[in-house]
Amino acid sequence: MTSFPADGVAYGWGEWIEVTVVMSEAVSVDVDGGTPLLALNVGGTGRAATFRGKSGDRTLVFRYLVQGGDRDDDGVGVIRNSLRLNDASIVAADGEAATLRHPGLSDQAGHEVNGVEPPPPEEGLETCQPPMEAVEVSGYRVFACFQTRDGETGYARGRTWSNEAGLLWFFDPGNVEVLIKVLDGCAVNGRRWVFLAPTTDLKLLVRVVAPDGNEWTYTNEIAGETARPGGDTAAFPCGP
Repeated sequence: MTSFPADGVAYGWGEWIEVTVVMSEAVSVDVDGGTPLLALNVGGTGRAATFRGKSGDRTLVFRYLVQGGDRDDDGVGVIRNSLRLNDASIVAADGEAATLRHPGLSDQAGHEVNGVEPPPPEEGLETCQPPMEAVEVSGYRVFACFQTRDGETGYARGRTWSNEAGLLWFFDPGNVEVLIKVLDGCAVNGRRWVFLAPTTDLKLLVRVVAPDGNEWTYTNEIAGETARPGGDTAAFPCGP
C-alpha cells in the first residue's frame, strides 16, 4: 500500500487508494487490448483497482477511486491471486507470460475507508464544482455534474473502463450514463482527442482537465432532451 488517507485516518469519497505489486523479474505490460486489474478487499467487498503504470522494471502500480458508500473500519487489503489481465498482457524479458500468482495482503491499519459522499451542490449546474474527479482517463481528470428535471443537482461518479476510457454514473453504478475517451492522436495531427457518448436526457456538465490545467468542456443544457455525443480531435496539445 503506497498511498495514505488525506486526513491521516480514513480514505474519503473521491480519494485514490494506490497499491503496488512487485514482480519477481522485469516485465513489460501491453494495455492495447485492456487494462490489468487487482482486487482489493474494502470492508468485505471486492473492489477492482486499475493498472496505472510501472515504477521501474518490476513494480506495477494500481489505483482505486473510493466511491460513495465504501466503508472499511479494519483497513483495506489485497485479495490473494486476484491480479487478472483483463485482455492486457504482462510478459517477462524472455517473452513468456509472467506468472500472476501472488500472496494476499491482510487488512492494513491506517488505511481505513469512510466513503461518505459530500453534500450535493447548493447552486445550479453552471457553477457546480465537484470536490474530486469522477474518474481519470489517460492521465486526464474528469469532473462531471448533472441536474434532473426537478432541479436536483449532483456529482457524477465513475470508474475506469480501460487505459483510455472511463464510465460515469449518477444514481446507480450499474446504470452507466456517459462513456468518455481520451485518445493519443499525436502521430496523426499532433493533438489529443476527446470523445463523449452520453445515454441520458439530464442536464450535464463534463470537464476534462489536462495535467497542465487546460480544460475541455461538454454540456447538455436542456433537461428532458436526449444528450448528443460530443468530440474534439484537437482538444489538447501533445506534450513536448
